[in-house]
Amino acid sequence: MTKTITSLAGALLFAIAFPAAAEDYFDGSHTLLCTIAAIFECSVGSGCSRVTAEEVDAPNYFLVDFNQKILVTTRAHDERRESAIENMETVDDKLIVQGIEDGRDDVPNDGVGWSMAVNDDDGGMVISAVTDGAALTGLGWCVPTD
Repeated sequence: MTKTITSLAGALLFAIAFPAAAEDYFDGSHTLLCTIAAIFECSVGSGCSRVTAEEVDAPNYFLVDFNQKILVTTRAHDERRESAIENMETVDDKLIVQGIEDGRDDVPNDGVGWSMAVNDDDGGMVISAVTDGAALTGLGWCVPTD
């Protein structure tokens, strides 16, 4: 219940801070700070379950820097990670951003494809990373930093 209230409070604060004209901020020309409010891990054998960022070694916050064409973890995360933006397009009032990662040197066969959609109206965000028989999906919001 507390998580639901926190999520709703975050959405309300966002709606107050960025009125309907905010859609100009989500066109790929402004750096975005994104937060992940909920993460779901899905696998072929187990189905889907909600997990914490710590359980799946995911950041709670990340930046989308369109000038450098990267997603990068913020200083709040223990380890700086970045991923190149390979493709970006606006489709049906959503900014779609995609990339591919070979993974870490110390983990075999961990390459992933990722995709993120940011709603032009309110900055609502969904990001997913998919690999062999498994996926992580994060739900949250993005706000412009400039």
